[in-house]
Amino acid sequence: MKERSFKARGAGSGYCFDVLRDDKGTRVARSLLHRVMIEFAKQSRSYFSKTGDHVYSYGERQLHSGLFPAFFNSADLAFFEPQILRKPRGGESGMGRMDYLVRDRGTIMLFEVKHGFHQVASGRLNGPAIGR
Repeated sequence: MKERSFKARGAGSGYCFDVLRDDKGTRVARSLLHRVMIEFAKQSRSYFSKTGDHVYSYGERQLHSGLFPAFFNSADLAFFEPQILRKPRGGESGMGRMDYLVRDRGTIMLFEVKHGFHQVASGRLNGPAIGR
């Protein structure tokens, strides 16, 4: 596992733990997610400076207010909640939605966002991330 850090000028810094194998698609995704993390930090900082509140404090639906612009500004194309055909193992096919369809450098990626954040004071995960 590799630890990668990032700095978003005027908006802080963070870490990413990279456990993915190395291939072309992974390199494209890794580069995109690095840019998205920086852009999300900037979007979050902008939101906080205007409202005094954090966009990521409430849940998945509010998280999109900062995350979708981060994908949109970082990739060639970003599409919110595209319809997809889901086929669970051993189940029936049906229509569903993904959170994001993103294309960057010719690679198409689908993202499903889950909300959870680490409480610095308590050292524990908060809310929906527990038990997943």
